[in-house]
Amino acid sequence: MNTTSPQGSTLGPLEDLGWTALSISVALVLLPAIGLKALGQSFFPKTPKAEERHYLIQ
Repeated sequence: MNTTSPQGSTLGPLEDLGWTALSISVALVLLPAIGLKALGQSFFPKTPKAEERHYLIQ
């Protein structure tokens, strides 16, 4: 859905640049955070819980 006017807008390229900068900034913050979380889970894995027994009642 295109919401720009038919005459065109000078804000178009600037708006595209803003969205691009925003997405790159978010990626630069989130990707290292996701990587650190993965590394933390690999170094300190959760201990498995005791095996739960399931009984089938017939």
